[in-house]
Amino acid sequence: RAMKIWTFLKEHDNGITNFHFEISARLLTDEMLAFLETVPVGLFQFEIGVQTTCKLSLQAIGRAQDQEWEFKVIRRLVRAKKIHIHVDLIAGLPHEDLLRFRRSFDEVFQLEADMVQLGFLKLLKGSGLRARILDYGYVHQEEPPYEILESHVMHYGEIIQLKQVEEVLERFWNLGHYRETIYFILNHSNKSPFSFFAELAKAWKLAGGWHRQIGQLEQLVILRDYLQ
Repeated sequence: RAMKIWTFLKEHDNGITNFHFEISARLLTDEMLAFLETVPVGLFQFEIGVQTTCKLSLQAIGRAQDQEWEFKVIRRLVRAKKIHIHVDLIAGLPHEDLLRFRRSFDEVFQLEADMVQLGFLKLLKGSGLRARILDYGYVHQEEPPYEILESHVMHYGEIIQLKQVEEVLERFWNLGHYRETIYFILNHSNKSPFSFFAELAKAWKLAGGWHRQIGQLEQLVILRDYLQ
């Protein structure tokens, strides 16, 4: 069914419209990948929910375990440079403390997708995890989107730290303005991707970035000072 949809859209490409798909990379076959390597640049955009690389967390949320194939698929799509690739990480999953989340972040960042989206677990009504709030010590918002504030292995202060990492990740990475600079630093230093963005978040906070609007020129100055 997916191949029929993609084939139709390729055959009727108007050179303008972009189609966004949320997909599971585990379901893609070699035949699908070979086809996707032939589509026009910019026709498709894929959002791939990796969520975590922690096996215990994946088991707790009932997700399949074939992450080796999933990562192989993502790398192949990234190398083809035909499709804009988003990969999603979720903070606050069962059994994943801050230290283990850092590892998930680093492993997913190294896939070199176009965007790394850092989200936070939401305990939606009717979901399996909401029924197990007590098992995982979850404290969450009482109103939508029911986002978690704390878990059995991640306290509120750590959630706030990850919120700050999310902010600088969006500004300095996902918007695409500083890609070459950041790649250069990561390739010529002993910093992991997570430690780079966590320390940049501290510099952003010292500059008042959480309390006022900061334009792109000042943003560049903050990055320069941090790198120096």
